[in-house]
Amino acid sequence: MEGREDSASLTDALWEIDDIIFTTLDRLFSRTGISPSEIDILVVNVSLFSTFPSLTSRVMNRFKMRDDVKGFNLLGMGCSASLGFSSKQKTYKMRRSSFHKQSSGGKAVIDGLGKTLGLNDYDLEPARMALHRFGNTSAGGLWYVLGYMEAKKRLKNGDRILMISLGAGFKCNNCVWDVINDSEDVNVWKDCIHRYPPKSIINPFCGEI
Repeated sequence: MEGREDSASLTDALWEIDDIIFTTLDRLFSRTGISPSEIDILVVNVSLFSTFPSLTSRVMNRFKMRDDVKGFNLLGMGCSASLGFSSKQKTYKMRRSSFHKQSSGGKAVIDGLGKTLGLNDYDLEPARMALHRFGNTSAGGLWYVLGYMEAKKRLKNGDRILMISLGAGFKCNNCVWDVINDSEDVNVWKDCIHRYPPKSIINPFCGEI
């Protein structure tokens, strides 16, 4: 694909998405000891790319998953794409909500939604810190926000989370999680969570040309 970035083909896109998804799942199965044959529900969440056969089909065929796996493709929905699943073996399942979490799409979006919902700085901190560290990562930003809350030990068994994601259009998707286990998983925040929140989240390059 080198040298053809400005005119990438569908084949190039499929190669790239396969490399990302398959490599990630190879590492996940290896780290957790879970076999692909144990998977009951498979959800693929991609902001823009959509193809046929579906991405869930590509994953199921690659890892030789069972024929009765329930596959869901959340594709081409832009920044507002979000998802939910229910499993007694996981940390979260869908329920009603009692506290909020939101997408990290941009400062104005975070501040505006926080004002509308009556959220305070503590409530908005995870979204602001995800934006500060990773920038606007579209639908993926939701998981950085959730990871921040895990790393800060904010999520305990019995808590409920309203996940809100906003996208162009103006679109809004949401789902609700019920925390059913105290999460001890190590995530992407592990090496820096002790430095968050920083004293200032002002971009030092703001205003420079």
